[in-house]
Amino acid sequence: MKRNILRAAVATSILGLSGVAFADDAEIPFQGTIQELCTLTAGSITQGTIALANTLGQTDRLTARPTETSNGTLGNFAYTCTAGNANLTVNAPVGTNPTAQALEAVPGYTEGANIYSDAAGATSIAATDTTATANAQPSGTYYVSMWAETSGTDILGGTYNYTVTVNIVDN
Repeated sequence: MKRNILRAAVATSILGLSGVAFADDAEIPFQGTIQELCTLTAGSITQGTIALANTLGQTDRLTARPTETSNGTLGNFAYTCTAGNANLTVNAPVGTNPTAQALEAVPGYTEGANIYSDAAGATSIAATDTTATANAQPSGTYYVSMWAETSGTDILGGTYNYTVTVNIVDN
């Protein structure tokens, strides 16, 4: 009798467990490659040249803008958008050699950069740390200027190297 009760208890517990629902999970992966709408045109970056702002009579300002110096040139880049346009931002110049880095340490030092839609540097579409929508132009060549100024302290002779970073973000 004890054996039958034990068998009944085991059978009841097995049957009780068989009534419990067990669940499985299925993880469904997804992947896709979305092409950038706007991309930098390969080989389109041209270095600019900075010089003293001689057309302004200043010895405390380095610039690339042709209206401020006869020896400077704007840098440029091009991008292509397959749809829409791009938001452009330009960051402040960063000295990349000891001479430029020493100039950045001079009291009263300031710097900035602009993006222009024309090679003459007449139409600014973005300035340091501001965003512009490139005048709704979906692609094209844009020109970059930079300046560094020491507020009255003459800039000494030497080689000054800077990098200006431009961000091109799909809009």
